[in-house]
Amino acid sequence: MDEPIQEAGVDPIAEHLRLIHHELSRRVVEAVAEMTSWDGATPAPGVGRGMAFTFAFGVPCARIIEVSDTPYGIRLDKLWLASNVGCKPDPAPLLRVISDLDTDPGNTVCVGDSVTDWQTALAAGVAYAHLAGGYQRTPIPGLAPWLNLADLRDLKSAF
Repeated sequence: MDEPIQEAGVDPIAEHLRLIHHELSRRVVEAVAEMTSWDGATPAPGVGRGMAFTFAFGVPCARIIEVSDTPYGIRLDKLWLASNVGCKPDPAPLLRVISDLDTDPGNTVCVGDSVTDWQTALAAGVAYAHLAGGYQRTPIPGLAPWLNLADLRDLKSAF
């Protein structure tokens, strides 16, 4: 879809929003446009922007790149990316990955470092290994992980 939009010479953000009816995908396109203050104009002489939208493993992803023409060739100056994989502790994204990897929750260990990681694992019905010293720096009341890890390398010895 991106190439025909470019060939038609229309604004890629407006055209994606016109053609995409999936609400979550539309929000991803709107979010990346907002990040860049997209107005369709060329930012400066010798500078260009491009926009693309894809589904990556079922996840809507929109990105905008800004490039410049230099004496050494085209240089990637900036990249903006918006995607929506779902929100923890909703187990759907984790269960989707488990399914895509052709396994099941009973054979899965979710390694995390926060209360939302633990809640996600519980909601998905998978074992949870807690990595201390990560995002969650304070104790989690009631945390009952399958395994406590001081270092991610310790996970290997658990199997």
